Amino acid sequence: AVELAQEKGWPREVLDLCGRYNVAMSPEGDHHILDYARQLDQLGEEYRLLDRGGIADVTGSQAFSAAIFMPGTAMVQPAAYIRGLADALAGNVTLYEQSPPWHSSRMARVGW
Repeated sequence: AVELAQEKGWPREVLDLCGRYNVAMSPEGDHHILDYARQLDQLGEEYRLLDRGGIADVTGSQAFSAAIFMPGTAMVQPAAYIRGLADALAGNVTLYEQSPPWHSSRMARVGW
């Protein structure tokens, strides 16, 4: 996704590698932040934990008790991304918009 965005010169409004914060406001939220960090450790993903002072420096608010920042996260504008992807694949793919599905079926494990 990143290579295609760079190759096609898409603006940051389409795909932005700005990272993402998840914040907590309670002891329960703090626990979720630490659990998320453990999951990221298992995946080998980079992150940074922030305490109350660290997230206050970012947000300017004392409301948050903890946070986790994931620098590798991309923010994507889905419609613009799909349109750009369709343009990049022009000639190889036909994109049908506002078309009803032809078929759907349930899958036992997933529910669809």
